Amino acid sequence: MENMESMDEETFAAYFGTERTWSTLTSDGTVVPLRPDGTEESVTYGDRLEYSRLVQQTRMTESSEQVQRERERAFIYLLQLQEIHSETFL
Repeated sequence: MENMESMDEETFAAYFGTERTWSTLTSDGTVVPLRPDGTEESVTYGDRLEYSRLVQQTRMTESSEQVQRERERAFIYLLQLQEIHSETFL
């Protein structure tokens, strides 16, 4: 992202052309649109800073969502263990 932010317009056009859309890949390979119709709309040189900010924001929140899911799984597991433990001693 830092490279994109510091590119001049000519380098940006040569490197990305119209192939870069308003979407990003998460660590599991899921395509996430960064704004409505993001997978269809190309990022322009003038939009590159906003695009970079949204990609970074998406990637940072991705990890917190994963942590939350793991906490929920752990909580369910502990509830199941508690249920098994209480049935054993009844």
